[in-house]
Amino acid sequence: MVDPSTGRLHDPIAPDLHFGEMRTNSSGSVLYGVVHAHVNSTGAVQLVAMNAPDGKILKSRNIDGGVFNISLATLGPVRGGDLKAISPE
Repeated sequence: MVDPSTGRLHDPIAPDLHFGEMRTNSSGSVLYGVVHAHVNSTGAVQLVAMNAPDGKILKSRNIDGGVFNISLATLGPVRGGDLKAISPE
């Protein structure tokens, strides 16, 4: 973590994970990171959500190995009814 008053690094976040990218939610309370498999490994790429103040992992899931970046956005209200999630191709 970075101490905002000094700018110094202390207490690394999840030191055994190798983050390719990290983002925070709008309040800064949750960190989201893309964790890449180790070099020369066939391990899965993961999306990890962590508690920002202490780095505790809240959730993680394996994602398609072709994912290297993440984006966050706030969604407005979604109308009810017949909704279906689709994957872009």
